[in-house]
Amino acid sequence: ALGHECRVYDFGSRGATWVADDGSAEPLYVPRAIWWGLEWWRYALNDIWRLPAQRTPILRGVNVERNFREALGRLSKKERRRVKYYRPFTRDGLQEVRLSGYYAPAETDGERQLHRSALLGLSDSLCRRSRTISDNLGQSGR
Repeated sequence: ALGHECRVYDFGSRGATWVADDGSAEPLYVPRAIWWGLEWWRYALNDIWRLPAQRTPILRGVNVERNFREALGRLSKKERRRVKYYRPFTRDGLQEVRLSGYYAPAETDGERQLHRSALLGLSDSLCRRSRTISDNLGQSGR
């Protein structure tokens, strides 16, 4: 909403074959969250926030505007209201939402125990940090 680039990182994918403009096929592992999801959110946010840049969404060389328009129409009132809430916070002069996707295959794909341990460690760290902040805020209010 503020006009800064929002980066989405995805380090895992199932793989797909992409056809280049010259007709050659190349196996690439671009996560669907990147090639489909970011384009969908760019379209939805630009529309709901009424931003001036309304480019036609193209996925794998196909115009998917009709599909995106239909999907946008299927958002519940609650979902639309949640997104629309941020419209007043958009920076003056903002033309469009800036979403960029970055991806790579994870070196630890399939190592569920390692991923579980990393997630639990991050969660514990964030909880400790949150408690410290809460404690500090509580002390300053006395």
